[in-house]
Amino acid sequence: MINSLSQVYATLDTSPVITLDFTGDNFNRLSFVLGNDDITIDGVIYQRSNFQVSLPESNNSGFSDIKIQVCNVNNQVYKHLKEAIDNNIVLSVRLCLRLPDTLSIDWVMTLDIKGLALREDKAEITASANDILNCEFPKLRYNALNFPGLRYIS
Repeated sequence: MINSLSQVYATLDTSPVITLDFTGDNFNRLSFVLGNDDITIDGVIYQRSNFQVSLPESNNSGFSDIKIQVCNVNNQVYKHLKEAIDNNIVLSVRLCLRLPDTLSIDWVMTLDIKGLALREDKAEITASANDILNCEFPKLRYNALNFPGLRYIS
């Protein structure tokens, strides 16, 4: 992710617009934009916010958990997210870097939400990308049959 962010910042004259969306089945979408002003993109209102994304720890656990902190959230936002998790609604978070002139998506990352905690006035979300085992990449499945070395990864 750091390389992608570096490439985006290096190629643009102005800073990208960074958006964060929480989506799921039977869930009212929550949309935030990093900045001081609300914006509307394709009919969706993005609320101004301050959020941070922490890169996963460097270890050999096989998990790629990312922490996202959304600052200045009110109890309504937290309650909405908490209800969804308590009702076993599968939530996803989508982080987008958008070109500043057209607001078209330049880079996107979608993760599944695994946990939620409220700390003072910020919500801390734990999200993870699906691991590559048993995922198809266009027409190739990563499993022990096609990649025998995967058996020895702990």
